[in-house]
Amino acid sequence: MMYEYNDLDRENDGFGLLRPKEYNSSIFTIDINALYKKGIRGFIVDLDDTLLPRPEYRIPFSVYSWVEKVKEHGIKICIVSNGGSAKRVEYISESLNLKGFSLSFKPLPFALRKAIAHLGVSPAETAVIGDQIITDVIGGNIIGAYTILVKPISNEVSPIRMPMRFVEDSLLKLLRLEIDS
Repeated sequence: MMYEYNDLDRENDGFGLLRPKEYNSSIFTIDINALYKKGIRGFIVDLDDTLLPRPEYRIPFSVYSWVEKVKEHGIKICIVSNGGSAKRVEYISESLNLKGFSLSFKPLPFALRKAIAHLGVSPAETAVIGDQIITDVIGGNIIGAYTILVKPISNEVSPIRMPMRFVEDSLLKLLRLEIDS
């Protein structure tokens, strides 16, 4: 299930950098074919709570299948994570046969631009996919990419990260971002 925002909605509501182009229930509900038809040729995907629950190392078959489906559509893909474990990002990226960037400091654009250069695409040909407005959506919008917000895979249990999820939930309400499921 997905909700898509048009450019007029984004430009006129005053929340341009905060608003994703699409809001999906998960990576699995993203319409890869439609994105390809729109000219998207590269995916930059967040790791924690987008591809896998934090701090999971085990990759489900469904994630392997999704990555292969993206590649079969002719879309290049890499992982860009703010996660502190470079070892985990490297392990998961290599397991999926992808390039991975860790300690990315999103929403700062540096790692996202490095990922775009690695993919060999332009920002306009890139979709940034993640579970957080503050990091993934803002970062993607800063570089001019097509941004896709997905619901987090798991509930936040870390007392240190709970305030961030409260802010994210407040932003979802403020932006009136809702999807079924």
